[in-house]
Order: sequence, then structure tokens, then C-alpha cells
Amino acid sequence: MRFKQQGHLLIAAVRDVQAAVRVFGALDIPLFQAPHAVNETRVDRVSSSYSNILYSQGWGNLGGLWGLVQCWVNLFRLTKPDLIVADHAPTAVLAAQALGIAVVQIGNGFELPPLTNPLPCLPESAGISAERLIQTEVQIVESINRVHSRLGVGKIRHLAELFAQTPRFLTCFAELDHYGQRTAETYWGPLLPDASGTNVAWPTGSGPRVFAYIALSGHEVAAIIRGLALRGARIVCVAPKLAVTERAQLQAEASIRFAERVNLAELAATADLCVSHGAEGTVSSFLLAGVPQLVRPPYLEGYAAARRIEQLNAGLVLRGQLTPEVVAITLDVMDSDSGYKTAALGFAEKYRHFKPRQTADAIANLLNQGFEQLLTQRSNR
Repeated sequence: MRFKQQGHLLIAAVRDVQAAVRVFGALDIPLFQAPHAVNETRVDRVSSSYSNILYSQGWGNLGGLWGLVQCWVNLFRLTKPDLIVADHAPTAVLAAQALGIAVVQIGNGFELPPLTNPLPCLPESAGISAERLIQTEVQIVESINRVHSRLGVGKIRHLAELFAQTPRFLTCFAELDHYGQRTAETYWGPLLPDASGTNVAWPTGSGPRVFAYIALSGHEVAAIIRGLALRGARIVCVAPKLAVTERAQLQAEASIRFAERVNLAELAATADLCVSHGAEGTVSSFLLAGVPQLVRPPYLEGYAAARRIEQLNAGLVLRGQLTPEVVAITLDVMDSDSGYKTAALGFAEKYRHFKPRQTADAIANLLNQGFEQLLTQRSNR
């Protein structure tokens, strides 16, 4: 939106075209299918390190990586971009650098890991030895250098070198960085959506007001909803994986309203608790309103983020086998300790001047300045 307002022509390469239409539809942005690995390479504890993720996406062998890079190179040659903004698109970064196209990276702590050698594991991961980590990265670097050779680009020694060559915008709060707070990088804050979506009223009654965004299996969603119902909660819920029949059953058991797309800011202003699978936008939006969190993360990276919430004392992680009774007991723990609410309010106070659109505005303005410099350099050639 900011770039369009500044008069630039935007083209988007996206993995999920249908989702992109919902997001970009009104902006009339040309869409392309982004190249991605169809058959992932099996890797133990794939999300434990960025190297493992890259390996699973074909970076561990020349054939897989060369095919993906070729697709990106062809796409860039077709569209002729002056600047590429890469949102968790490492193969696009590799291809852009090989072609000498200006590129910047945007992402949260998990998407932009610390540039150490080797790239680190998530602090919560276990069982990955330093030797195994180095071995995986060596294979990836070998594949990159063979691709570089075919494209006439020089070699790199370490994986971090590839990503250190481009500007990075770390779009999260320091306290919620998956790897823990860093001193050598700037935190710009999350890219949160502007206030939009449907305004959904809380169910009537006197119980606690709970917003739940749970993209989990139907069984886990049902356990969480039933646990909330045991404590008389009034619930507004977004549960994209929950079947219609399951929704109907839960509506008969709980004081709940289901919705598809809600106005988070409106709900956060009056909510008593936020329950989620750890979605960054939801967590950040409700913490900014001083709302404690209850998180059931499905993956290791989500667990890493949820652990940061626990370290803030602004919420708890739902661990182990999930039952309504476990959820209800966890709610009792949080209700009996005002420290969770106090910590969430402290977070909100610290970032009281943060506005949802300020990160996008600041980054867009900086990139626009760089874009103008790029055009000036070309005109002087």
C-alpha cells in the first residue's frame, strides 16, 4: 500500500496465490506463483535450525537448489525489478544477489536468524550436536557455491555471508525474538495489519472475555474451548481448521461466537485473555493492549516464541496432553496470580507509543529513499 501511494509499480511473487488474492485483491497487484520445493527433503527436527529448514527445501543438493534458483532468475528477468523485498524468501535472495538486483530482507526473529557461524539452533531445541549443525551447513554452502559458479558469482565460506550482504529489517519486538534479544541488530516492531475485519461483540454474560485464534486440529480446539467453558468464559473464536459440525457442537456447550476475520484492535481493547497457537500478529496485538496470553504452539518455532512470553511472565504455554481439565486448571493458575496481567500491562506501557502502521511506514520511507538513490545512480551512468 505504501509503495503504491508513492507511485511505484508492484509485482508480488507468492507461495499461496489464493491467500494473496484475499490480501492484495483490492490493490490490483499482479501476482506470480513463487517457486518452492514440492517434495521436501526429510530432516530430523527440521525447525530446530535455519540450516535444517533450508536443507529440507532442497538447499542440500545442487539439483534441488539449482532448479529453484533458475525459476527465480527467470522470474526476475521477466519482471525486471529494480528492488526486491524478500519476506522469508531465502532462495529469492540468493537469485537476486547473483543477478546484482537490489534486495532487502524483512522478517521476524525466526525468519532472520542471528548471523553467526554456523547459523544457530533455536534455544529450545535439543539433541542437535554442533558437529551435525556444521555438517548440514557445509553441505548447503557447497550447493550454493556450485550454483554461484554456474552463475559466475564468487564463493562464500559460511552461510551467514549470503544473508549478511543485504539490508535486514527485523520486524518483531525484542522480547519476542525467537532467538532471544540481540544487541547488534535493530528491532523495528511487528508489521501488524491496520484496524480492519469484522467487529464481533462478546457473548452476553459476566464471565471472562477470551479471544481465541487457534489454527490447530479440531480435537485440540475442542479441548481448549471446553476448558474455557468450564470457567464460564465468553469466547470469540477464529478456528480455521474446525469443521462446521464441530463448531455447532461447541456452540451448544460454550458461550462462544465463531468468526472468520475479526477486528483485533477492537477485541483486544476489552479482552481479559488471549488464547492462540502463537500467531505473531495476534500475540503482539493483544500484548500491546495489556492482555495476558495462553499459548498452544504446534511447532518448535512457535514454542520458542511462546517461551519468550513465559519469560516476560505475561502468559503460559499449554504443554503436554491437552484436555479441557488441563486448560481449566491453567486458567485457574493465571487467575490466581495477578503478575501475568501486570507483566502484560508493563509490556503495553513500554510500547505505548507504538502504532500498528509505523513499522510499515518507516520501512517504506527508507526503501523509497534507497530506490530514489538507485534511480539517480542509473541516470548518471
